[in-house]
Amino acid sequence: MEYGKGRNVCYVGEWEGDRKQGKGQFLFPSRNTYEGMWSEGKPHGLGTQVQCLFWEPGNPLNNLGITNKDHPNTILANIYEGDWKEGFPEGRFIFQIPYDICSCLGLFVFSS
Repeated sequence: MEYGKGRNVCYVGEWEGDRKQGKGQFLFPSRNTYEGMWSEGKPHGLGTQVQCLFWEPGNPLNNLGITNKDHPNTILANIYEGDWKEGFPEGRFIFQIPYDICSCLGLFVFSS
């Protein structure tokens, strides 16, 4: 099932009533994506979030000394793959930043 294509968002996946439930993929207006398990309309369980970044003047990544002058409109992505609980990262994860700047394994513990 698809949802909201006219509003620059799209969800393709399983539903229960009017909530995302089970396996699905969501495309945000920012072009970020989340693919994985959902519970009560929120990411919950194993999932992968891809955060799109663009090379442009003033991009904070430029401060890291990374340049891509040959392809100024290249899309890059930070990738978080791991456990989610009620819409937030929690548990084991792998996080990767493009061009091997950083790649780490860790454990998120969320407390309110």
